[in-house]
Amino acid sequence: MLRGSLEQLARLRAFIAATAPQFGCGAEDVFALELACDEAVTNIFNHVFDDQMGEVQVELWRQDDAVCVTLDYYGRSFDPSQVAEPDLTAPLEQRPEGGLGLYFMRQLMQEVRFEFDAVKGNRLTMRRALGEN
Repeated sequence: MLRGSLEQLARLRAFIAATAPQFGCGAEDVFALELACDEAVTNIFNHVFDDQMGEVQVELWRQDDAVCVTLDYYGRSFDPSQVAEPDLTAPLEQRPEGGLGLYFMRQLMQEVRFEFDAVKGNRLTMRRALGEN
């Protein structure tokens, strides 16, 4: 359980670095999980909790030839299909600041699924096939 705000990111990365290898994750898998989860939790703390104290429950497990992670939290929902793909061809000075979190998550993971429920809370599930680049 991560309680607080962005200061919890180091704790999240440490949890992944210590736990993921137990599920057969190599260095590239661990890095991908760390980055995807870092982006997801940053978005949750910044956009769902509006920089207020919040809680995110993190679970990591292996499923067949993949590693999965769920992030459970209560708060505002959003429509991920409304998040525009970033224009990576635009010059840097013309690109908006931020806005790459969901893009990175989708690039690093084979599955990124959001579920929103006003009663049960929100869940983000990400799945990565082991050894994928």
